[in-house]
Amino acid sequence: MRELYMTTDNFGIVETGMTMEEEFSAIAELGFDGIEHHHPATREMADCLKKYGLKMIHSELPFGALDRRGLQDDIDILQELGVKYVAGYTRARTHEEALRTAEELNAIGKKAHEYGFKVFFHNMAAEFIFDRGEYLIETLLKNTDPLYVCSQLDLGWVVCAGADPVPLLKKYPGRFELMHVKPCTKIYGMKAVIPLPAADGTRSPEAMEAYGRMFHAMQGPFTDLVRDYEEPMKVAESLGCKCFIYEREQFYKDDHIAVMKEDIEGLRKFW
Repeated sequence: MRELYMTTDNFGIVETGMTMEEEFSAIAELGFDGIEHHHPATREMADCLKKYGLKMIHSELPFGALDRRGLQDDIDILQELGVKYVAGYTRARTHEEALRTAEELNAIGKKAHEYGFKVFFHNMAAEFIFDRGEYLIETLLKNTDPLYVCSQLDLGWVVCAGADPVPLLKKYPGRFELMHVKPCTKIYGMKAVIPLPAADGTRSPEAMEAYGRMFHAMQGPFTDLVRDYEEPMKVAESLGCKCFIYEREQFYKDDHIAVMKEDIEGLRKFW
């Protein structure tokens, strides 16, 4: 059976008040092989992962500040856990912004490479804005060095944006080394792009409230997907995707564990 990972940050177990050990025990019991984690790892976390036989596929490490106090301890823990990827971020709404972001990702990726890590960037809907004859995600891929930078394609956000992941996967083989498998039951197009902040850095409360409602409504039962995930997952795997990560940010039942069990059963039927 293929390995399947789970994101630890916003899938709902934390909301139940579980301790880290209870959380990792539940993840292991659900049948996951490991986790992704969006914050620096701690010694406690490393010990707990080992206790329950879980791996960590990626973490977050601030490679923009290599002289930060305690950074070497973070690196040592990630290397000990066999972590291969660290997170980078995109801030692109235009072709020019995508070029600047690609330059930043390359610089961070070179630093991460010195320690044995590869930087990845994760898409939402904004990366499917069309500018200069291509999606912004293509601009990012074309202008980042494959040695240092790869993409974590989020299937949920691709569907939400109204795009088709399969042609993209085939056009850029080997660039999508990680994949988020997120239930998405609605296509919103560019309405799904988070509202831009004003000059003072704030966002309209009304716009954010509307965005929140949309975001909450996009995830229903895994069996109600607007697009079948079987083909993109199998195509991605054949073209070099190394890790599939289940993520659910909204729950349609109070029993989050029951929802995740349903999702996993749905995934395992075809993958």
